[in-house]
Amino acid sequence: MIGFLAGPARVQKDTILLLIQGIGFQVTVPQHLWQQVQTAGELSLELKIHSYIKEDRFELYGFQTDEEMEIFRMMLAIS
Repeated sequence: MIGFLAGPARVQKDTILLLIQGIGFQVTVPQHLWQQVQTAGELSLELKIHSYIKEDRFELYGFQTDEEMEIFRMMLAIS
């Protein structure tokens, strides 16, 4: 599992691309963070990561705070 990523981020269509040692990690982030990266063009980020792995998917969700990630995980538990 990936628990933490840090590096420069660029906006993709509806995610960000976090560049680390020549590897680009596509990460879904909250809208307010996506807008910050879009405004800056490129922004250095440190993100706590929730890895979502299923047989047909591997997705990364990034959050700046523990509280944001906990709310996300509580919402997943409801579904």
